[in-house]
Amino acid sequence: MPWCEDCSKFWTPTSMNRDGTCPTCGRQIGEPAKVPWHFKLLVIATVLYLGFRAWQGFVLAEEHGVLVYVLAALAVLGVGAWGLVRRRQRSGAA
Repeated sequence: MPWCEDCSKFWTPTSMNRDGTCPTCGRQIGEPAKVPWHFKLLVIATVLYLGFRAWQGFVLAEEHGVLVYVLAALAVLGVGAWGLVRRRQRSGAA
């Protein structure tokens, strides 16, 4: 999404001038060079939340005595996913 440094504002392509300049200040608008801070915050919060939920799942599995089975299932899924990636790499698909 186009970003104007002077106005500190995102513009939609339809709201910009036809020559690609800012409608407010007239400066040439380009794509932002950095990822917005709120997107980084959202990613960090999502990773923390999912990590906490995974930890809760392991604690619950341990309380019920099925932690070994859960870990074995995760290992099988990991090996299966690794095999699919390797097969895709060998076949030359991108």
